[in-house]
Formats: sequence, C-alpha cells, structure tokens
Amino acid sequence: MQISRAVLAAGLPAFVLGGFLATVPVAQEGAPQAPVPQGDPPGEPPPGAPPGMPPGMGMPPGMPPGGMPFIQSTADTEYTAAVYVEDGRYNAERSLTEHVTSGSVGDSSAEDVQIAGDTDDLNGVFVRGANSIFELSAATIRLNGDGSNDFLGLGAGVMAEGGATVIVRNADIVMNGVVAAATISTGDAVMRVYDSTLRANGGELPEDFVPVIGPGMKTPPAPLGITGTARTNVTMGNARSYFYNSTIVAEGWGALSTDACGGDVYLEANNSDIIVNNSGYGLYADNGCAVVFNDSTITSATYGGILAGVGTVELNNVESDAAKNILMIHSVFGRPTESAGIAIKGGRHQSGEAIILVKSANVDIEIDGAALNPGDGNLIHSIVNDDENATRVNGAETAGINVTLLNMTLTGDIRHEDSVDRDMAVSLVGTQLTGAVIGAEINLDADSSWTASGDSQVRLHDAFDLHRIDALPGVTVRVIDSGDVRIAEARDLPSGGKLVADAAS
Repeated sequence: MQISRAVLAAGLPAFVLGGFLATVPVAQEGAPQAPVPQGDPPGEPPPGAPPGMPPGMGMPPGMPPGGMPFIQSTADTEYTAAVYVEDGRYNAERSLTEHVTSGSVGDSSAEDVQIAGDTDDLNGVFVRGANSIFELSAATIRLNGDGSNDFLGLGAGVMAEGGATVIVRNADIVMNGVVAAATISTGDAVMRVYDSTLRANGGELPEDFVPVIGPGMKTPPAPLGITGTARTNVTMGNARSYFYNSTIVAEGWGALSTDACGGDVYLEANNSDIIVNNSGYGLYADNGCAVVFNDSTITSATYGGILAGVGTVELNNVESDAAKNILMIHSVFGRPTESAGIAIKGGRHQSGEAIILVKSANVDIEIDGAALNPGDGNLIHSIVNDDENATRVNGAETAGINVTLLNMTLTGDIRHEDSVDRDMAVSLVGTQLTGAVIGAEINLDADSSWTASGDSQVRLHDAFDLHRIDALPGVTVRVIDSGDVRIAEARDLPSGGKLVADAAS
C-alpha cells in the first residue's frame, strides 16, 4: 500500500476499500491514488463515498462506522537501534551498544562497525533530524529479526528519517526477517549508498498470518501477482535515495521500492546491479514517485519494474532481463486522468512476455535506441486490468497510451486490447518496425517504415506517405477510423501483403 507521508503525519482515519486498508486520500503499492487534478472529474461521487473518490466508486462493503483507527507516523514511533543518532548527536544511552561488536561511532560518522542481532524491530543504524549528516563506512550488518512495519522503518538495517542525510560506503548488509529492509529513507531524508551490497532475504511468516495491505503488511498486495516477505529498500515521504556501484538483492517482493509518497520521492541507481531471485520486481515507481536507473542491470524472476498512477521511470543504458515484463503499469483507486511516464534510452532488454505491459492505465512511453527482445513477441501490450480495484473510467476522457519509438530497428508486435476506455497512439521516428500493430493509431516520419508480419488493424489519423507501409505475403493491414486519411481502394504491398480500407472507415 502506498500511503502519503502527509496522511500518515496527520493521522487521517483509515477505511477498507475492496479489501485494501487505506486512508483518505488513498495511495498504495498496488492501489495508488493520484493527486486531485485541476477541475473536478465528470459527475459526483455516489452517496456515502469517501471524499475525493472517483464517480462510480462508493463506500466499500464492510467499512466500520467512523473508519478505522488512526495510523501511526514515524515521528510518533519509538525506535530501538544499535546506533542511534538524532539531531546531529550520537545518543549512546539510546543505542543498544551490545549489538555493536567492533568499530567506532561518533556524532557524524561510524567506521568499521559490525552490527548483529536477532531481536524483532531492531534497527541497525537509525539517523533522525535535519541537523544529522552521518557517514557510515565499511559497516557489516547482520540482523535476523522480523520487522513489524516497514512503513515505519522498524527493523531496518540503516534508516534515515526526518530530514537526515546518511552516506553509506562499502557496507555489507544482510537482513533475514519478515519486512526487514536493508535501507529505508522517509520524511525529507537523503540517503546515498556507495560501493555496497544490500540483501533482504525475508523470513518465515507466522502460522496465523492473515494478509493485509497497508502499514504492517508482510507480503505484497495480491493483485500484483508476486510473492515475498521483504523489500530491500523502501523510499517514502519526500525522501531521496541514490545508489552507486552497488549490488541490491531481494529474495522476493522487491529490490528498490518507493512507497507512501508525500509528493516528491526520488530514487536513483547508478552503475549498480539489481537482482530479484524469486517472485518480485526490481523497482517500483509509486504514484508521484520518480525512479531513474543509469548504466545499471536488472535481473528479475518476474518484473523489471512496476509503475502506478503518475509514477515515472527512466532507464538509461540499462540491461534488464525479466521473466515476465520489463515494466508493468497499472492504475487502481486512481483518477481516469492520471498518467505514468516511461523513458528508455539505449540498453538491452529481454523479457519472457511483453517488454511493456499496460493494465488499464494511461502512460507516455518513449524508447530511444534500445535493443528489445520480447519472449512472447509483444513489444507493448495493453490489456484490461482484472484487478477489482482498477481505476474506473465510467466514460471520462483519458490521456490514453502514447508510444514514441525512436532510432531503432525492431521486431515485435504492438497490441492494444484496452480500446474501450482509452486510445493508443504509436509514432515511429527514425525506426524500422517489423510486426503486427493491432488497435492503435500509427504515424511514421520520413525516416521510418513499418512491415506488418501479422494481420493488423490501425488508424492513420496523420497523413504520411503510405509507401512506408509494407506487409509480408498473406498479411492484411486494415485501416479503420482513418480521419483525414482515406484509402480509396485496396492495394498490393511490395512484399506481397495487402492494405485495405475497413468497412467502418
């Protein structure tokens, strides 16, 4: 669940939405709520709906009178830590020094420390306050206890909170515990991690475990279709996290996650290796969060990354290999107007299924000079989200799916199967595409060409030289809803296929 930092601090009441524990406004990993756009959406929320809910989404069944109890904030949380730093001062009295077996600790730094423990909710290094600038060098952290709530950072290896700045160098952090993250940044904190190895192995769930979503959740939201019990990093609130020349490993769930966005979360990985050994994602760009990977690798047993709501992802010279999709975009409990953003520049991307899967969401996608190898033959595939919490459009205007492919030679299909609620527009710029295009508008610049390798159905709203379209023998390209472009009669194409006007055009 992604719950806004401002909401947490304000202690707004929580309620249940379709099985998701949430607050008003709602913002969840798996169920993000976009900021309210300028102007009101068409129509009014139905009677009994929480404030800000889109039309058509009423009060979920089972909501208790008056809502759920208040949600605790990090400011109101008591932390136990082996090294406790607050407002620029190392607090020896609050530090559980029995867990520090070597090294030195001061107000602004710790060097060569070894931290170990098996106590639940034990933090390795906890740094709080805008006056705290703390550098952790050559640390070895091994914590084997469970965390009770990674939204609060309980049980994290290194945590920066409340405006603190933490620099981690040459660290080796291994976490063995349910929702025990290696690093957590929240509030207005900044964390920079250099030349380090971070690993979250998760742990064993109790026999009486009951899945929940939100603070205290110990597994990913079921609609994401992944498993695991810990995220290696979580960046929240208005925090900023940077990783350089590091290896980040998740046994499951997620490696570099954003959550609980307060409006300005930023996460960046540079020259780093991101590995998800079992079901999970390499990155998560939650609603309102920006994630940028430069010159890095992603190897994931499920998704390279997931975007929600108005999250954005940039992959610059990244090499990724994902068993399902390189990126999946979804929108749940959001606004029909919200739109995510993807920019992929260079790099190589290998997926078991579509490179990019869009599930009932709006997104602007720009891919420039990348090598794409989709396992199922689909470069981009849009589908209707089967999640019962998917954002309802209800006839409202949507931003749609806008795809720009630049400076590439590509083989693969583009399939738009969410055409009732939104359009897809595909522009080729300096690109040669071989593949089927189904259900989308297509436009080609003077340096582009498209050879249909499977039957296709497209719109041609912008006039361009139709000689840039070809089709293999036995393949038909049908032009529908062609706007100003009219196909007077069927024509044979150079490679043996046909271009025809659909009866509906």
